[in-house]
Amino acid sequence: MFKTVKEIVDWTDKQYPTDEQELDQVSSGLNYCEDEDRAESEKTLAAEGVFNYIAKFESEGGKFPVRLFTCPSRKSFDTDELPAYGPKWCTMGPPLWPSPELIGDDSYIFRVREFMESDGHEAYLDTNPVLLKTYWREGAAAAQEASIYTRLQNAYPEGLARVLYGGDVVVPGTKTAITAGTSSTNSSLVLGRMIFQNAGSPLWEYSDEGEFFHGLKSAVIAHQDLCKRGILHRGINPASIYLVENDNLPPHVYGFLLDLQYACIIASSESAKTENAQFSALEILQRLCISPSAAGITHTATHDVQSFVWATSYTLLRRAQTKLLRLLTRTTDEIAKNDIETDYTCIHSRLRQRFLPDKL
Repeated sequence: MFKTVKEIVDWTDKQYPTDEQELDQVSSGLNYCEDEDRAESEKTLAAEGVFNYIAKFESEGGKFPVRLFTCPSRKSFDTDELPAYGPKWCTMGPPLWPSPELIGDDSYIFRVREFMESDGHEAYLDTNPVLLKTYWREGAAAAQEASIYTRLQNAYPEGLARVLYGGDVVVPGTKTAITAGTSSTNSSLVLGRMIFQNAGSPLWEYSDEGEFFHGLKSAVIAHQDLCKRGILHRGINPASIYLVENDNLPPHVYGFLLDLQYACIIASSESAKTENAQFSALEILQRLCISPSAAGITHTATHDVQSFVWATSYTLLRRAQTKLLRLLTRTTDEIAKNDIETDYTCIHSRLRQRFLPDKL
C-alpha cells in the first residue's frame, strides 16, 4: 500500500487529523492509570504494569534493589516509610523505551522525580523531572566510559545529556556491585543506572514537523561534536534521541543525545559493537552474519549516520502507529473503526518486520 515512510505519515495526517495537544503517549502492552489528585495529572504505573515486571526481576535475582518507586497516590510521605539508603526516585509513567533486544543490555528509560525531604521530615517529589536509564553492562566497560566523560570535561557538546548520577548499583548496605548471576556465562554483567540532568520526550512525540527536524538536527550536531572530540557514540537508536523539555540546555538546542554507554575513542581499534542490532548499519550486520564478533570491521561515524536514518524511519512509523491507536480508542463508528484497524495493522507489520520482530 505504501512505498515510503513519508507516504505513510502524509496519508495518516490527511485521513485522521487530530488535535496535537490531545495526542498523548500510547504504549501498547503497558497498563497505567490516571492519578487525578496530582496537579499535573501524571500517568502512573498500575500495579500490574511495568513496575511488577521490575519486581519480578528482583524476586528472580535481586537485580533491582528498592530504590525505584511507582508514583505515589498521595502528594507526600513520612520519610520513615521510605528506605533510608541512597537517592530515591519515582517513576512517572511507563518506560519511554524498553530494550527490544532478546539478547542485549535489558535497558529501560524512565521519566523520574527525586523524593526530597522537607525540614519537617516530610517527603515530597521534586518538581523537575529527569531521565533515568537502567541497564546491564559488561564489567570491563566502566573504565572506558569514565575515560570518555573525563575527555569531555572541558569541551562538553551542547546537545549531549549531562549525567547527574551514574554508576554500578550495589547490594544495599555494601559496596558489592550487583551482577547478573554467579555462573561463568553471565557473571560479568553488572547492573548500572544513570540519572541525567535533562528531561526529554522521545522523538516520536514531536508536536509538529518543525520540532521533529530541529530536535533531530540538534542530536546530529551533538554527534558531530563528539566525533570532532575523537569520540564515536555507537549507540544511535530511537532511545538515544530526545526532544528538550526543560531549560538545562541552551535555547537554540531542541534535542539531545543520551549517554555514552557504547561510545569509544575513535583511535581505538575495537571491533564493531552497537546497542541495538535493529538500528545498526547494513555493513555491520552483514559482517555479524559471517562472524558474531564482527572481527575485521571497525565501527565508524558513517555507520552511526546510517543508524540515524533507521532511527528516523522508526520514529515516523511509530508516530503514525501511535496516532492511529489513539484514534482507534476514541472511534465508535464501526466502519471507521475497521478502516483504522486496517491501516494500523499495515503500519504495525512494517514496524514489526524491520525493527521489533520479537517485541511487537
